[in-house]
Amino acid sequence: MSITLFGILVSLGFLISGYYLWLRAKDENLPEDEVFDIYIVSAVWALASSRAFEIAVRFNEFGWNIIRWFSVFSLPGLNSLAALLTFLIMVYLAGVKRQWEVWKTWDIFLPPLILWQAIISLLFSLPAAAVWILGFGILVWIEKEYRLWDWFKGRHSAAKTGLVSSIWLGLELSGISLVALQTKGMVFSGVLFAAGILAAAVSGYARSGRVLKSDLESLKRRFEFKPKRHKS
Repeated sequence: MSITLFGILVSLGFLISGYYLWLRAKDENLPEDEVFDIYIVSAVWALASSRAFEIAVRFNEFGWNIIRWFSVFSLPGLNSLAALLTFLIMVYLAGVKRQWEVWKTWDIFLPPLILWQAIISLLFSLPAAAVWILGFGILVWIEKEYRLWDWFKGRHSAAKTGLVSSIWLGLELSGISLVALQTKGMVFSGVLFAAGILAAAVSGYARSGRVLKSDLESLKRRFEFKPKRHKS
């Protein structure tokens, strides 16, 4: 029963997130069919690698019987981390092959990915699903607005791409930390969450047009103690 429900959620998530990806491709004037092909191929490779990794980890259960490797109903098991990393690598390679800007490629593919994850995680972690669904909404809003933010443009005339991807990183690790909380404990989950927030902040700042030295000097002047002058 759970396998059937899992399959339904995977299919439903793929269709919904794929539709949003198609809309984004149109907005960015990219070939919709090519973008969707990348999504499908990346998803297939992610599924294959997640199954292969799970077989390697639990090889004593699967053995050298190839039939058991493909028996996803009698011997279920997928490794979500392997699937995520494989998907990211495949999207990156596809973008490089087509000479697309790397950060722009991430900005297009990562919001649909987190939406797909949110729908799938409804089956095993409602807190993570809630974070990722909310995160998808945040990413959509950022994508529409960040080009108008002067603080992000910094000294540049136009905002650089990459802020969406940076925020995705923090949201992704926040959801994973909630999943890890069930098995790894609060300390590991908390460290993972903090690492996600830090990584998002550092990456987002690096993609902005701001200059660290200037910002530090400005911050120093703001908090610098200035003794009051007494009138004679």
